Amino acid sequence: MVALTDAPHRVTKEAPAQPDQRQLVQSLCRPGILDSGTQPVDVMETHISYVLLAGAYAYKIKKAVNLQFLDFSTLSARRRDCLEELRLNRPLAPSVYLDVVAITGTMEAPAIGGDGPVLEYALKMRQFRQDGLFSAMLQRGEVDHPQAPATLSVITPQGDAYLQHYFDDRGVVRLYRMTFDGALWTLQRDEPDFSELPFHQRFLATVGDDRIDGRWEASPDGEAWELDFTMLHRRV
Repeated sequence: MVALTDAPHRVTKEAPAQPDQRQLVQSLCRPGILDSGTQPVDVMETHISYVLLAGAYAYKIKKAVNLQFLDFSTLSARRRDCLEELRLNRPLAPSVYLDVVAITGTMEAPAIGGDGPVLEYALKMRQFRQDGLFSAMLQRGEVDHPQAPATLSVITPQGDAYLQHYFDDRGVVRLYRMTFDGALWTLQRDEPDFSELPFHQRFLATVGDDRIDGRWEASPDGEAWELDFTMLHRRV
């Protein structure tokens, strides 16, 4: 993580975003605005979000970008996506995903909540230990199957379902249609996307309070399905 010499926070890297958003993020990192106490605020970036790590909490702000697979260029779109992320993830991790909060005030002196026009929205989460990330566990040799690839998924609404854009470090890029009703989670790929489709794929999982029981299945024609492998996720 690279330290900024003229501010009491640290930024991992810079990525394209609207200048007002960069100014807002820098202002939010000043002492006393977020729940960080006297601790510095760390900022992590992806190509679509800023994540501000402030004490026991983390605030995710969607970047005002318009990419081929998502459009966060308006404030209403960013609010809608924050609400969708909260709705999808809170049943799986209620102690982590807390709320969607409005950022008000001015770019120079923002406030969480408060009166006046809304400058931006943020997804408020409870911060968890970074050494609990899959990538960190993999580096420490604590994963039973080290051949498992490092993955990234971007999920966006699409009609009455969702589109999951999947990437991993093997170079695999795929699109899955996703549904989730709070108890059943499904993914399905039945059309060629970034690669050929030698077989159909689907994922079916039941979601409980502390575990997700899932199975990947394959089919040559999309009608007769066979088990590929099972997956079990436990809350620890």
